[in-house]
Amino acid sequence: MKDSIQSKRIEEALVYFKRPCFQRLFEQLYQRCFSLGRLGGTVKISHLRADEMDALEGFLQKNCHEKKNLSISVNKIRVALANTKFRDLNLEEIVLAYFQGSIISKKEQEQMKKDEFETWFADLIEQYSNTPAADFLIKIRGERSKPYSMLSTDFFKNRNWIDQYFINILEAMNELPYMRQEYQRIPIFAAKVSGNPHFFDVGERALSYLMYGICILTNTQIPKKMNAEKRRECLYQVGLLSDDFSNTVLTYGLYGMDQHGVHHAGMEDYANRREVLTLTISNLTMLQRVWVATGVGYIVENPMIFYWLMEQQKNRKLQAGLICSAGQPNQAVWILLDLLRHSDTKMYYAGDFDPEGLLIAQKMKAR
Repeated sequence: MKDSIQSKRIEEALVYFKRPCFQRLFEQLYQRCFSLGRLGGTVKISHLRADEMDALEGFLQKNCHEKKNLSISVNKIRVALANTKFRDLNLEEIVLAYFQGSIISKKEQEQMKKDEFETWFADLIEQYSNTPAADFLIKIRGERSKPYSMLSTDFFKNRNWIDQYFINILEAMNELPYMRQEYQRIPIFAAKVSGNPHFFDVGERALSYLMYGICILTNTQIPKKMNAEKRRECLYQVGLLSDDFSNTVLTYGLYGMDQHGVHHAGMEDYANRREVLTLTISNLTMLQRVWVATGVGYIVENPMIFYWLMEQQKNRKLQAGLICSAGQPNQAVWILLDLLRHSDTKMYYAGDFDPEGLLIAQKMKAR
């Protein structure tokens, strides 16, 4: 009985306060409660309309016609309510009924968002359990690393993108070619996992997530800045290759063996004819091993020196294999050196004696 009387009293209050002249006052009260988690502080209403001035002046017992803006504490609104026929009601229950539900504070809303994200994240880990993708998810959650915060931000700001494409990125982590001792070009790999050959193009958000995944799955430290060279190197580690056009290497006197253990007739012919051979990434990834017949090779930075050394070979003054890095070694150069590492060939590097040349030499030695 008491509850029904109380409900009836609230309905009467709503009939009175749901008039347009009180709408902005209650919206402000709702916002104060929403931001603080309780009903307090000060309510401010700018550019009062004439109907608002009349209604608020009667309710608040305050002159509202002298100023266009109203600023009044919530406590004074409580006092004003106590001077009306609704004195038996408290302000909170009227505000709650006005908006037909409970008021959730910003802090509570933030916690709800966090809970929503964590539930979604946990479901992903369960869905991909015992896979590299799950290892990636578990590690970024445990470390609260950059990809975790990036994913959290995208979950709320780019939810449509996340719902549509993040699964493709996780599938990519489970299908990296190096797991099958294979190499694959990035556009072909992208088309396989997403249906779009440009999915992992430079500048695409999907590539950023993939790079983080590769670093974590290969136990490589996530760099503060991922430049083109570092990106190509990381991709190569997992069997993903850039385009052939920008990744070639000049060679001379090199022999090779393909993945089936058969000597590469083309390389052998070029070496025997003492001619320069340009190798692409496609050529190199078909090889199992590369060597120099004399067991000695030179890596030079300058193409002019490369050609001069080649002329010495033709005059039989020098018997060695040659590689030209043409400045900073590209991906093709590194792949070739990895192949040479499995032979008995001893390689020497000669570059410019300046800071950049010494850094290249240091990197060569480290590899």
